[in-house]
Amino acid sequence: AHSGAIYDSIVAARDAGVIFIGAAGNDGRNTDLDPVYPASYDLANIISVAAIDRYGNRAWFSNYGSTSVDLGAPGVSIYSSTADSDSSYAYYNGTSMAAPHVSGVAALLLAQDSTMGYALLKSKIMDTTVPLSSLNGKTVTGGTTSALNALAAMPAITSHPADVSKVIGGSATFSITATGKSPLSYQWQKDGSNISGATSATLLLNAVTAADDGNYACVVSNSFGSATSNSATLTVSGGYTK
Repeated sequence: AHSGAIYDSIVAARDAGVIFIGAAGNDGRNTDLDPVYPASYDLANIISVAAIDRYGNRAWFSNYGSTSVDLGAPGVSIYSSTADSDSSYAYYNGTSMAAPHVSGVAALLLAQDSTMGYALLKSKIMDTTVPLSSLNGKTVTGGTTSALNALAAMPAITSHPADVSKVIGGSATFSITATGKSPLSYQWQKDGSNISGATSATLLLNAVTAADDGNYACVVSNSFGSATSNSATLTVSGGYTK
């Protein structure tokens, strides 16, 4: 049932930048037409989760909705702790078993970048689902959550620039390699300031001067976030004299 107190609590969480991941419900019904709360509240920080089985089928009991349920997650025969004791476990079915899988993905993403708000966090989870025919037309994304895809979507630098020493008039090159969901954008910086036009994975400095001496790093970004490389030092020494 609709609860003003719960609604206000989720709004307060939203205003504090907190995501709310809710179970879609276990009535086997279309929540576009027959909402189930709190997952069906029309609030931007909510992710509503359906249940699937180990074969990728939507669980027979799971609620669904092409606009009200966002994605699926495993929710059949889930081995879970119980309240009986600190060491008791049992198998359970339910969207309340599915929702914690999505909460876990959110926690892993926040471990990568604790500064992101709920909007970016939600988009990372929803934009990286694995499509399932059983959820096509039954959820917003038509897929199930994927920790692998979500974590791989963020930029990660796999090779950092190295220090370079050059004489005046020589050429210096810095380069990086990065992974993440395309397209990736690159921005090189010198001593923390952007270098105009330096927007590729390789930075080439021709005919260096003493003014080029300093620390260089590259910021790699995409729609899911950004990563900054380690800093590399360019040391410029005097040229040859007669």
